[in-house]
Amino acid sequence: MLMIIRPPNIQSLQTFLVLSECSSFTAAAERLHLTQSAVSRQIQLLEEHYGVTLFKRSARKIELTAEGVGLLHSAELIFRELGNVEKRYSKKIRPFRLKIYASLAMRLFIPLLNQFAADNPGMSLAVETETDLIYGDLAQYDAFVSYKDAAAITQEDWLLFAESLIPVCHPQSVCAKPLPTRLEQLPDYTLLHGSMNGMDWERWSLSKNLWLDPSQAQIFFNLDELAIEAALQGAGIAMTDQRLVQGLLEDGSLCSPFPSALQTDNAYVLTFKKGGDAHPNAAVVKRWLQQHLCADH
Repeated sequence: MLMIIRPPNIQSLQTFLVLSECSSFTAAAERLHLTQSAVSRQIQLLEEHYGVTLFKRSARKIELTAEGVGLLHSAELIFRELGNVEKRYSKKIRPFRLKIYASLAMRLFIPLLNQFAADNPGMSLAVETETDLIYGDLAQYDAFVSYKDAAAITQEDWLLFAESLIPVCHPQSVCAKPLPTRLEQLPDYTLLHGSMNGMDWERWSLSKNLWLDPSQAQIFFNLDELAIEAALQGAGIAMTDQRLVQGLLEDGSLCSPFPSALQTDNAYVLTFKKGGDAHPNAAVVKRWLQQHLCADH
């Protein structure tokens, strides 16, 4: 009879294997596309599950304890067998997995899908969107878009576009009123935010030496796309990235009452998984995305 057990989280075991190989929380975090604290937490959960200490930690290095060595042998066997099962039953190449912010997917990526299908017949994609700028576990993705300080961009990141904030609204009326022509008129209009913290409007207004009235009517969304759609309906003035609305500005669906954009110190970048875990179609997808989506290629 099969003994029913409560196994540990498979991701914790995978983190344990990678950390054992790297002997460094920093290197393991980079390989798994996690934060160091997330790696540390996964190991902590594993140690709590088995009730043993798996690593000896010092200022300079970490090394396996006797219990850790024992678990390493078992974990290697488990993952070797899981790999064999994957090879045996996975007849079809899995889709290339891309993680991207929802508004970028809708405004920039989806319009390219017909071209992608024409250029890469038969190739499958799995696109997962996120509304929060802070991602969780990225190890399962073959490529992902992230929002970074420009100073933190590395050689492994491909620039999509630098952030450039601009206010946009319906070209004829806003809140059933004519468009504002002076910054001093902004308190008379509803401000639309593409995030719940409202930081984009605050950053833009401060760059114009303008203090927003806290009693002013405002609508907060958790997605740029929703703020843009509200602006298209004349519900207020949205603050968003110029790249997201460039097409709408060019065809006249939106306009900017104050077209002076704020160039921030942030950017959106595309990063691909490294090493032997790369998807079989990674090179093809990488070239295509760099050609059609990235600003510097």
